[in-house]
Amino acid sequence: MSATVSRECAVEPWPEGVFARHLTWAGAHLGDHSLTVDISEDDLRRAVCRGCGDSHNQYEKPSVSEWAMSHAAACRALPRPGVA
Repeated sequence: MSATVSRECAVEPWPEGVFARHLTWAGAHLGDHSLTVDISEDDLRRAVCRGCGDSHNQYEKPSVSEWAMSHAAACRALPRPGVA
């Protein structure tokens, strides 16, 4: 038996530096795996929502991980077409 991956569950590669990713509410309901909250760390640990563009850094409360999880669970935003 061979394993295959369907187009519906294919996930794009993670951007460099991202070490955790949470699928947003909108992404889960639309099947759009690009709508995520990504957590990365270079000089600063931060989370950025790829749906609405909101972000959170390590100096804010709650923690970055807590914010990313709660934001992803509630975010229904879709990025504006043609805007990176």
